Amino acid sequence: LELLGMPRDPGVQVRLADRFGDYGVCGLAILRIADSNLVIDTLLLSCRVLGRGVEQQLLHELVDIGRAAGCKMILGEYIATKKNEQVTDLYPRFGFQAAGERPGSRSWIAEIARLDIKPAPWFSNEKANR
Repeated sequence: LELLGMPRDPGVQVRLADRFGDYGVCGLAILRIADSNLVIDTLLLSCRVLGRGVEQQLLHELVDIGRAAGCKMILGEYIATKKNEQVTDLYPRFGFQAAGERPGSRSWIAEIARLDIKPAPWFSNEKANR
């Protein structure tokens, strides 16, 4: 898993390569910092890599970004579509609590100091600022 820094706003691109080949860029998180909160504005992952620990590693990295920025909370939103039904439980699976609901979406929140999302055990990270 390679996390590449993005210019201007905090965020990451996810690139995955394994013994079978290079999947290329297969994920993206766009972040905002607002009132000591790390807000996950956009979180995209290719279905090709779901269930392989990429989502765990990505959330682990996002929590680290929040800690480094001095954020207290991390917030995310799940907007239901036919294409993302397989990640309906993503945030609660990693310790986020429901923070609100609107038709077709649910907001999630977690206190960064209390989150303990372990790195995916078989990933080796390469970070590069670009």
